[in-house]
Amino acid sequence: MLENTGGGWSLGQSIALELDIALSFAAQPEPPLGRGPAFEEVWALLGKEEREEYRRLLGEARPFRSVLEVLAILAGVVDEADYGRASLRMRALAPPAALEALLHRLPSLRPQGELPGAGSEARLLLELYPAFLAQVYISAGLGDESLQGLRLQAARDMERALTIMGGGPLHEAFWHWLDRFYYGSYAAWRKAQERGLEASLAEALLGLGSARASTGRPATDWLPEENPLRTRTDLSAILDRGLSVHFCVEPFGIADIWLLEPGRLVVTTSRAGPLFEAFRLRMVDLATRVSALADPSRLAILRMIRQVGVGNTDIAATLHLSRPTVSVHARILREAGLIRSRQEGRRTLHEIVPGQLGQLFRDLMATLDLDPVLDLEPRTREDKE
Repeated sequence: MLENTGGGWSLGQSIALELDIALSFAAQPEPPLGRGPAFEEVWALLGKEEREEYRRLLGEARPFRSVLEVLAILAGVVDEADYGRASLRMRALAPPAALEALLHRLPSLRPQGELPGAGSEARLLLELYPAFLAQVYISAGLGDESLQGLRLQAARDMERALTIMGGGPLHEAFWHWLDRFYYGSYAAWRKAQERGLEASLAEALLGLGSARASTGRPATDWLPEENPLRTRTDLSAILDRGLSVHFCVEPFGIADIWLLEPGRLVVTTSRAGPLFEAFRLRMVDLATRVSALADPSRLAILRMIRQVGVGNTDIAATLHLSRPTVSVHARILREAGLIRSRQEGRRTLHEIVPGQLGQLFRDLMATLDLDPVLDLEPRTREDKE
């Protein structure tokens, strides 16, 4: 259950969450142009071979994919700023200790009777970690038993975590790769961000009044307007229930990162930077393209022209529309970049721009930070029917 800690707060950094953010962008195949200098600089820290090695180890990167978060929660180092101390605890974590840590954090999950014998811990972690995370959210009032998306993603995150835990098939290769990345380039880049981090810490300290308190509800009116504690009443409300908060300073300017663990909310304090503006512009572009599909006639037109170009007259006759109406629909699809039109004598032919519909769906999945594998699977029996 969600532990009532009497409130309180701490202020600092989280190297595990910070590296999750950094790696989500650094491992992308293309540079994150327009997202802000921090992301572009971190992307440039990795060479082509290092980026390919990362993908061989963990697959294609997604925006904000959790790699270290699970280990940090179970190893108790979410609020650790030092890479050496945090990584030592995380890399030393093997399934037996991880299972014991999970059951200690949420004893209600402990199976009846004796635990199964050695070697079954990984199976139990895959089964219990999603239930653990869901129960934390449910007890905080942030969901109910239908948290299927959270459970599925938690299972996927734990599956990945098991490969890099002690004894996992990628344990040595992953930590060797991460050490090379951190000590070879990231630590120096991070050192160059110290002035900005210190300014953010000073601002947060001014707003909170102290870096640490064991009880009491922290002030939140000093946080940026985009912060989840300012925009989400459900998150703000759980602070009234005695939950403690770790305010996390990070160098990327992501204003809406947060996670929940038993008894504590971890939330960034960043002001929205270039990433926020780039995100807003992407939303406008994506909404324009998606709205172009929000009409049955335009969907029918796309189906008609999926293989060869078709003219206004034929489209109008097939769909029982006037030619001017077809021209309006075609203009909307064209402005969304989904089709192109060309003159062939006196006829105007419309054809799909190859790859653009697929790109639209990929952009939508990436923007919503959805895992394509999980999202395509029916989540309940009702969904299947």
